[in-house]
Amino acid sequence: MKRSSKERRKRKKEAFSQRLEQAKTDALRAKAAIGKKKGKRKPISFSGFSETLDELSSFRVAKNKRPPKKASVVQEKERLAAVVSHPVFQVNPLKAVQNHLRHTLASASQEPEPTRTRAQQQQQQKKKKKKKLTDAEKRQQRYRKKMEKQASMCMDT
Repeated sequence: MKRSSKERRKRKKEAFSQRLEQAKTDALRAKAAIGKKKGKRKPISFSGFSETLDELSSFRVAKNKRPPKKASVVQEKERLAAVVSHPVFQVNPLKAVQNHLRHTLASASQEPEPTRTRAQQQQQQKKKKKKKLTDAEKRQQRYRKKMEKQASMCMDT
């Protein structure tokens, strides 16, 4: 009986060490694959946009509808070329588009504030007067404004 229990322990130990080695090799393979993927970033091709614009310029519309004006097609071609050549767009196209949409949609969707009664306005003014900022809060506000200004300048260029 002792031999069989020793043999069982030995087999269990061997199976465990095999599983451990397999897990190590799997982890190393996964780590290597992540490292390979991280460094390789495929460039984005915008040739499809140009081709589409070329097709639009030669596009014929049905008899009932007016064909697109050539001037607008030319303008769109120029606009696309300007966007694609813009350095911010080349660095991160998705972020550039998001920034553009954020600025254009934010200005279009700004709604007027609801009208307040005179009493509500006076209460609001009292609250503003009561709150005094500490020096640390003032520095923090200045820093935030500075960073927002830098960020907007980076996005605008």
